[in-house]
Formats: sequence, C-alpha cells, structure tokens
Amino acid sequence: MDNVSGILNNREIAAGVWLLGLLIFSLRSKAVRQSLFGILRQIASPKLLIPQVLLAAYIGGCVYLLWRKNLWNVSLLRDTLYWFVTAGVLTVFKYVTAKKGKVPVKEMLIDNLKLVVVLEYLMNTYTFALWAEMVIFPILALVVMMNAYLEVKKEPQIVATFMTWVQAIFGSVLIAHALYSAALDYKNLGSFDTLRSFMLPILLSLAIIPAAYIMAVMAQYESLFIGFKLGKQKDRKFILHCKWRVIARCRLKTSNIAKLRPFDMMHLNNKKDVDEVLKRVEMSEEELAGDVTCACTIPVPTQMKDTLRQPDQTKSNKN
Repeated sequence: MDNVSGILNNREIAAGVWLLGLLIFSLRSKAVRQSLFGILRQIASPKLLIPQVLLAAYIGGCVYLLWRKNLWNVSLLRDTLYWFVTAGVLTVFKYVTAKKGKVPVKEMLIDNLKLVVVLEYLMNTYTFALWAEMVIFPILALVVMMNAYLEVKKEPQIVATFMTWVQAIFGSVLIAHALYSAALDYKNLGSFDTLRSFMLPILLSLAIIPAAYIMAVMAQYESLFIGFKLGKQKDRKFILHCKWRVIARCRLKTSNIAKLRPFDMMHLNNKKDVDEVLKRVEMSEEELAGDVTCACTIPVPTQMKDTLRQPDQTKSNKN
C-alpha cells in the first residue's frame, strides 16, 4: 500500500477501489459485459484510435519541450497521464461536439486562468486519511448523482435546494481542509517542484487547444462530406472538386463549415450548384434559419408524382 500511495493520493485510491468494486459487480451481468466489449471495440476502431494516437504524440512533443525548459521531469509522469485520459480527452470531446461550430476557445482560455484552478490543485494535493476518503467518496458521488437526477426530473424546488446545500457543504469542507493543510505545509508549497506540478495541467490545457481545434475542424468536414456517399453516385473527380471548393471557402473557420449541410453535398450535380451552395457561407443566422431549400433542383420521381395525384383522382370519381 505504501508503494501505491507514493503514486496515487488517498482520494484517488478510494475512488479506484470503489470503481473497481462496482465494475467487478457489474460484470456479473452478461448484458453489461457485452455492452462493455462493444464500447471497447468502438474505442479500438481506427476511426477513434488513430486521432487519439496522434493526440498523444502531440502531447508527447509538448512534454518534451517542457522538459527541455526544465518545467517537467519524470516525477510528473503520473500527473501527465492522468491529465491526458481525463482533461485532455474531455477537451477534444468538447471541441468536436460543439454546437453550430461554436468551438469554445475563449472559454477554455478563461477557465485555465480562474482562481478555481488553484483550489482544484490544493484539493487534489491535500486529501483526508484513506479511511475517511473511503467513506466520503460514495456519499459525495450519491449526492452529485441525485442533484443531476433532480435537475432532469424537475423535482420540487425544496428537495433540489436541500441537495444543492448538501453538495455545497461537502465542497466547503474539502476546500477548508485543503487550505488548512496547505497553510501548514507552506514550505513545500513554495518549492519549485510544487510550482511545476501546479503549472503542468494549465500548460498542457493551453497547449492542447490548437490540436483540439484542428480535430474539431476535421470532424466537421467529415460529417459534412457524408452527403457525397448518399443519393446518386457521383464522379470521383467531381467530388474532389467539390471538397476542394468547400475547404478553400470555409478553411479552418468552424462557423463557416457549420452553415453547410450534408443535404447540400448530397444534391450537388454541377459546378453551378457548388457556387449556389457556397452562398450559404455569406448568410447570417436569420437568413440561414429561413433557408429551408436546397440550392439544387431535386427531380421528383414519376412514381411519386402518380402517388400524389391519387387522392385528387379518387375525389373526382366520388363526385
């Protein structure tokens, strides 16, 4: 246990024990095992695995630069890996899933400069005894889950308020304990090693922004170009021409890419259609909301026309 505690703090050990126990208990169900294996297969698919490998290589390059500047050493390897599988992957996910192409670059920069970053570092550094963390973790997890449930289900306000106060009290106790412990440990807190440990997640979070933004752009283009795989098959050279025109017009601006639709790509038939579709990039939000048509003329099949005429013919026969 001493070796483990040298790598993980008491809070991380408690969380690991509870989560491992929950996983073992859940794996008793065949349905859970099948779902878990399905998720693992999806994660291991080239579509998801290759971007993660590239992201890991990029972060590895950033860590190397920090090492050259004496801002990283081997003692921070655990913190680096922990940051990557949590905050790093979550940052990319936020960028890729941003609605209407509004990638939160500014928000991410501000979040890394807030006072709460200092509090989070102190709370993760100064924890309670292991037995106390083992008791606190399931209670706090239950409170957080109940708060999330109450927000979704719109339960009576008095219940939601009570649970919010309970969560706030837990948070206040953790913050107070961290600040008190930090005050007693002021000598170590002021060391250069502590400064490196504190600055590591901030520097990595700032460094990942360009990579996450590029991945968000690539994901948007991939989603947009799905339209070429639908509908009537098109010539490969024409598809490449369309993609080049779209990329040359939208470039790396996610808000421009978001103005185009897979529906538009599906019905491109000639270069004139491409010109008409690209006019959407110049439209405002209000104009886009009112534009429910495609720039291209979509022929209606004869069979569908006959089907639409049938009600009128039936009505005339009755008369």
